[in-house]
Amino acid sequence: LVYDDSVFTATVVTEWNLVCDRKALLPTLTFTYFIGNVISILLTGVLSDYYGRRKLILISSIVHIISSWVAFISTNYWIFLIARMVLGGSIHSVWAGLFILVQETTPKGDRTLTAGVMNFGWNIGSLM
Repeated sequence: LVYDDSVFTATVVTEWNLVCDRKALLPTLTFTYFIGNVISILLTGVLSDYYGRRKLILISSIVHIISSWVAFISTNYWIFLIARMVLGGSIHSVWAGLFILVQETTPKGDRTLTAGVMNFGWNIGSLM
């Protein structure tokens, strides 16, 4: 197949030919990312209470870095799919654990400010 590469030289669609009969595999990437997110939501609170927030944040960060590299170097759609699922879960675990840790260590009167500062990056990213 020939793709227009005037804007992007490579995309997920061009990498694994996610067109025609393989077109249904494209939304599966987003779906599995959010499946990882849901699994993380269910497990993060329990794991952080049992092992500690700091340890959970550090381990989840390492898992996130490794799965990012696996997604980057993957030569197979299914490995990329699994790496994306792990990415969805690990980034949520890092952010949620860090958010709770910051809120627990911040004086009660300043928690709204720290919550706003932590969420400010999402707003700036959305504006870009």
